[in-house]
Amino acid sequence: MRKPTRQAMAVLLLILMALAAMTRVSRATDPLDTFLAHPVQNGFLFGLPLLLIAFLASGARWVLMAGVMYGTIGLAWDISTIVQELAAQAPQHSLALMSGVSGTLNFGLILVGGRGFLDVSSDST
Repeated sequence: MRKPTRQAMAVLLLILMALAAMTRVSRATDPLDTFLAHPVQNGFLFGLPLLLIAFLASGARWVLMAGVMYGTIGLAWDISTIVQELAAQAPQHSLALMSGVSGTLNFGLILVGGRGFLDVSSDST
């Protein structure tokens, strides 16, 4: 696995975590209460990316495909959020926009991870 691929995936994961935190803070009246109220969602948005970054740093090759799976789930979540918001009586365009940005980043994660996983060159730096 090439080092630039690991770095690109780590940067995308960090940006996705920052975007999730910004969305959480901007939508909540009490961010701490919201953070503690959704442990599974927080595990997906913050715990899994940190775990993936740790495995990326260790050089594990399988983590690239795990990143593709994470990006696929995130992209599906973003698409469903966009559709739900646009179909609502009073859509929150800021939430739809943030989901669009997040979806684009998740798609990038799929591309980077898939390309890195399928690259079987002898260069392992």
